[in-house]
Amino acid sequence: IPTFLIHGDHDTVVPLAANSAEYRRRYQSAGVESLLQWVVLEGQGHSFHEGYFLSQELVEFVIERARRGAQP
Repeated sequence: IPTFLIHGDHDTVVPLAANSAEYRRRYQSAGVESLLQWVVLEGQGHSFHEGYFLSQELVEFVIERARRGAQP
């Protein structure tokens, strides 16, 4: 499943290591890391930081995946 993860490196509610980093590790182990794009926002926690909602990388990821349709 194509996935875009954006996570703050200071998130104490949903810790990076046990969540997004583990998700990434599993994609790497399965040999499908090319389906995953991840962004770690330095100094950010579980918040309404603008970088979570105004991410050009996320917009580009969604557009690219929509163009590909159901293909991986």
